[in-house]
Amino acid sequence: MLILHRGFNPVVHPSAFIAPTAILGEHVLIGPHATLLGCTVEPFSYIATGATVLQGAVVRSGSVVGVGAIVHADTVLRSGFFLPPNTIAIGDPADVYSPDEKVTLASAIKTIRFGNVEFGVDPAQERQSMVRKGTEFRSSEYESHFDDIVVERKAK
Repeated sequence: MLILHRGFNPVVHPSAFIAPTAILGEHVLIGPHATLLGCTVEPFSYIATGATVLQGAVVRSGSVVGVGAIVHADTVLRSGFFLPPNTIAIGDPADVYSPDEKVTLASAIKTIRFGNVEFGVDPAQERQSMVRKGTEFRSSEYESHFDDIVVERKAK
C-alpha cells in the first residue's frame, strides 16, 4: 500500500540515467509536495512534506525523512534512520548536514559527483558546459512524455 496525502501532489519520477524507476515499498507514506526521483524507498518509511529523495538514493525500511529534508543522490539511509527536518543526508553511510554548513556541504556534494549521478556529465567540466549537457540529457529523458495526456479528476 502506498499512501499519498489526498489533494497534495507529490512528484515521483524515474531517472533514465541512474535509476530507471522510482521503487516504493509497501506502506510508504509520502507527504504533500515531496519529490522522489529515481530512488528506492523501502517499506514502512515516511517521506514528510516537502522532502526530496534524489537519484540512486535508498531509504531503508522504517526510516523517516523529515519536513523539507533532502536525501542526496546515491545516499543510503540505514533502517530506522531519522533525518531531521531541513537537513541534508549525503553518502553511504549517510552523514547529516545543516544547510548553513555551506563550505562543508559543497565539499560533500562534490565527493558524490552529483553532475554525473544527476545528468551523466563529468562534474569537473566548466559549469556552463555541464549545465548545457545536463539540460540536453534531461530534455531527451522527458521527450518520451511529449504526447502524454493530462487526465482531470472527476469532481465529487
